Amino acid sequence: MTAFSRIASLLSLAAIAHADESTTAESRNLTIEIIETWDSTAAELYIGTESIEYNADDDLWYVANWYCLGTGAASCTNVTDKTGEIGSLSGDYPVTTTTDFGLMEDIMDEKASTNPAGMVYHDGFLFIADIAAGVVHKFDTSTNTYVDNVETGPIANGLCMDYDNDTLYATNTGWDFNTGSEIPSYSGLWSIDPETLEATRLYDGSASTFPDATNPDGSVHVFAPNGCYVNEGSVYMVDVQLRNNSLGSLGVYNIESGAFTRDTEVLAAHPVCDGIVYYDGYWFVSDVGQGQLLALDTKEEGAIFEMVLENMDGAADICLGPDNTIAIPSTSGTIYFAQFCIGDEDCNEDDSSAARVGIFSALAIIVAALV
Repeated sequence: MTAFSRIASLLSLAAIAHADESTTAESRNLTIEIIETWDSTAAELYIGTESIEYNADDDLWYVANWYCLGTGAASCTNVTDKTGEIGSLSGDYPVTTTTDFGLMEDIMDEKASTNPAGMVYHDGFLFIADIAAGVVHKFDTSTNTYVDNVETGPIANGLCMDYDNDTLYATNTGWDFNTGSEIPSYSGLWSIDPETLEATRLYDGSASTFPDATNPDGSVHVFAPNGCYVNEGSVYMVDVQLRNNSLGSLGVYNIESGAFTRDTEVLAAHPVCDGIVYYDGYWFVSDVGQGQLLALDTKEEGAIFEMVLENMDGAADICLGPDNTIAIPSTSGTIYFAQFCIGDEDCNEDDSSAARVGIFSALAIIVAALV
């Protein structure tokens, strides 16, 4: 993959690195492989899932169903039968076992609507953003019962948790995915009290655009957030831009100051991204438009996101799991489970695992300018 010189500042990303580390750029090897895939067709569910979430307390994965799909859809009594259902897979899958995935269907007493999206598990509750209903649902996982919801508006999409301050963040993506039309007033970032479900809007795409930025057609850029992740006092968000020849960007909302900035270089080649997570100095992002998993090493000066896994059609909202796993759901009906190791960590060389599909060796890139 061709690397290009950075123009914009990486101050927000670099701040994640430990202050006592040398500023000299260094390379670390990230080794990552697909160790298992879970196919809803093989499980005779024939569903697509946009999001997956890991519950460490009960050691299970949550999955939310979009719709019946594929050749098996005809076997559904009604094509909407499974729409909005919440199911689960065993947390032992796929590292401990690759055969017993412990599928449990329709575990909650209520469904979401037709397009459940981002999920967050926190302190005995599961939160689910709902694209179609424009709300964030709350479920009690101790009883698998519905608690309530809070409205955040159309295209409620991404969810992330600030565990230090016990605050949930939700994004809304300002695009009509059926027509490809931009709706700036839909784009937004919200903070939500996870106990009371009181919501406060922090970003409004119709009023908080980036007037210094223009799109390929000359229009003012409106950041349309999708997946989000909280780290070191900021909410990091990936962007969705559906125009032809659009460039991607990474949004950063500073929780203390309320400042919203974006890096226009690190994701420039990836205008339609979905999920984002962080682990040990690495950011991981799913590119739903190109079916890829991307990675960026914050300890490398001037790094940009580069492809580490590919050929995952519809790669959606990713989630970190146990044993250095990343779950990558797709609306095509398959969930990809990848496992990674960083630097000198011992990698899993089990011959029964899938062949390694990507080794990411970060290259030092000189910052062309800091602004």
